[in-house]
Amino acid sequence: MEIRQHPWGAFRGIAAEARYRFLRDRRVSPWVALRVGRSTSTNIDTDAFVSRLYTGSHLALAAGAGMDVRIHGPLGVTLGGYYQRCDINKAPADNICTGAGPTLVLSPHLRF
Repeated sequence: MEIRQHPWGAFRGIAAEARYRFLRDRRVSPWVALRVGRSTSTNIDTDAFVSRLYTGSHLALAAGAGMDVRIHGPLGVTLGGYYQRCDINKAPADNICTGAGPTLVLSPHLRF
């Protein structure tokens, strides 16, 4: 077994999203959404004489819009765009904002 000189960083996230879909009985249905998420990341400071791990917790809010396209039966494709507001650093307070901007999502889905 090899001992690593520097440990790896890690990222964990969990989110809840609320969507409102228009024209639900049609093949193409547009939607709008709000998402609140919490992420925890571990960063490695390799510039120090001895490597240090820094853990940060962030709370983020995102707004999005998109459309669901039904392909066959319950199978479909979702195309959406989100704009995530800058993550809020809880501690330490002097951290710089760690992420904001648009995100484009294309994914399969099952509609029940």
